[in-house]
Amino acid sequence: MLGHAHPAILRAVADQAGTGLLHRGPHFQSPVQVALMERLANVLPPELCVLHPVTNGTEATEVEIKAVVHATGRNRFLAFSGSYHGRSLGDLALSHERGANSGVALPPNVGTRIRAPFHLLTDTIDILPDPDGPVSTDTALTAAAALLEQRAAEDDLPALVLVEAVQAVSGLIGPDTSFLRGLSARCHHHDVPSRWMKSGPASGAPGAGSASIMPGSALIWW
Repeated sequence: MLGHAHPAILRAVADQAGTGLLHRGPHFQSPVQVALMERLANVLPPELCVLHPVTNGTEATEVEIKAVVHATGRNRFLAFSGSYHGRSLGDLALSHERGANSGVALPPNVGTRIRAPFHLLTDTIDILPDPDGPVSTDTALTAAAALLEQRAAEDDLPALVLVEAVQAVSGLIGPDTSFLRGLSARCHHHDVPSRWMKSGPASGAPGAGSASIMPGSALIWW
């Protein structure tokens, strides 16, 4: 948002470096971190004032995966084609690629280059089509609604529905907002937490990064 080497950013980095505290993890706090949390608490509703800062999108999604499993008691996840959520084991298992990324691997793994090697979680992950190109919004919503109904009947609803609303790795592709609204309504109907990732840091787009609203009234930001 401010460009490269903005004087205000350089001053803030230099001031923080001068304290000798650059990274403390979530268990230790600094005056700067406390001040930021207080400013957020002043503008957020009380139910979203449990705050957990992280350093990047990979870490945020990994924390989120653990948090929803703990909060819901479930271990199934729902994600969408073309998405990329980060470099950790959990993030990669929830990622799926298409377009230029889908043809990099050699057969038989063409189209599954990112996700194929990470099998530990794939039995409890559903990947549905994202609305783009040949897949219409109505088709994508129908597929999502049918799967949620099926999982509800099986008593195996997802702990989280994860959407990369602006897909960076796939070429800055964003679905129609009606898809996000429709999917949100279906998740709410089944009491399933959902998260829309605005844009991955890899996109380099303004606003890259996101904030995730978690069950149990928590906010994760990066």
